[in-house]
Amino acid sequence: TISAVVWLTNAVGQIDADNPSWGGFTGQSWEQYRGWGWLNAIHPYDRAHTAAVWQDAVAAVKMYEVEYRLRRHDGEYRYVIARGAPVRLADGKVKEWVGNCTDHHAEKLLLEQNERLLNSERAARTEAERTGRMKDEFLATLSHELRTPLSAILGWSQLLQRADLNSEEAQEGLATIERNARAQAQLI
Repeated sequence: TISAVVWLTNAVGQIDADNPSWGGFTGQSWEQYRGWGWLNAIHPYDRAHTAAVWQDAVAAVKMYEVEYRLRRHDGEYRYVIARGAPVRLADGKVKEWVGNCTDHHAEKLLLEQNERLLNSERAARTEAERTGRMKDEFLATLSHELRTPLSAILGWSQLLQRADLNSEEAQEGLATIERNARAQAQLI
């Protein structure tokens, strides 16, 4: 009556009885998932980690929780969160383990999409900051390159306005003004 996959194992963590919820979700037959066969329904990349977490929980008799991709009966792998707990006898020994696998595929994909968008936004921001720095460096260089010839032009034009320059100095000043004006025109 619940949407999660419910499972039971024996005290040592093996499935030793028919588990219709598991079989219904995965499409595995009892013969396929009994014992440790249930691991074959887990995505190959997640299988070793899942088995290690499960074996550690069973050995330490502690709560079990792990995320993995579980193959559904139609062949699609779905992200699930598996949780399990030991059921103890009156003397404290483990009788069995009971747990469930909750399908959270849509939420996982949404989180992954959000992470990609966040990374894309970070990359765009980094690129915009880099572009801004390049623009600032360009403007500083351009300002310097324009200011240098402009200073020479202004200096010589002020000197030429004074009447006490000889013809040779005046020619030198005009040549300097022309050279620097051409340099500015080329920069622009």
